[in-house]
Amino acid sequence: MGEELEVLHISIGVIVDESRGSGRQVSYEVSSDSYKKGPELQLVGITEDENVETLIAPVLPIVDLFVTKLLPVGRQTDMVDATLLIVSHPEELQTTHVVDKIRERPGLIDVALERLEAFAEFVRQQELGGMWLGRMWSRADRERVLRFIREIESRVKEQ
Repeated sequence: MGEELEVLHISIGVIVDESRGSGRQVSYEVSSDSYKKGPELQLVGITEDENVETLIAPVLPIVDLFVTKLLPVGRQTDMVDATLLIVSHPEELQTTHVVDKIRERPGLIDVALERLEAFAEFVRQQELGGMWLGRMWSRADRERVLRFIREIESRVKEQ
């Protein structure tokens, strides 16, 4: 408000993906303090009277964010977001942590395996040698993302 930044804190207990249709929702529970632990982003908006308003909004920790981007069916924007997370946060987004998040929620294992397969197919279909996601998309980029997906898939399948 005015010259001061406002901090927006959102606490939710369960994220529900309804992209599979009625009766086939997938739930992803997040702890009440997940947003407190997550990174904060500065958001800038313009009001109706064209004033610039800025606020700080925490987002889910990167691993939780990746899993929630993996779950929806039929939304390419989520696959693009997941790809960008892999490419731009390699230190923070470790396969071990993603696998742990999926495996600690038994209802997500089959859903995640299905979505990982679709995600890999989406990545394979992208044209190489051109601009994609604001950068040159090379064979090395695509292979790195596909390796990440394959490693998660392989480790989730392990019992």
